[in-house]
Amino acid sequence: MRKLRRWEHVTLQTILDPGRFAIGGGISAQPVFTETIRKKLKQLYDACPYAIPHAEVVACAFQNDANLIGALSCWLEDYRQK
Repeated sequence: MRKLRRWEHVTLQTILDPGRFAIGGGISAQPVFTETIRKKLKQLYDACPYAIPHAEVVACAFQNDANLIGALSCWLEDYRQK
């Protein structure tokens, strides 16, 4: 997978206009990881030649268990329909 060029994330953000980037998985339990993303994103915002909305960066609430909760939710929905 190639690296994003400097302004590609800005273009995607401008088109999609997310208010929040949610980081999931086990790595999201490490506050240093999300803080590093926040700092790098701020640097890119500050260097951007045009004004764009700034998105919030947060860790997903269920972190590494999100996939299990999602699978259970799908199973329960399927089970209730039968």
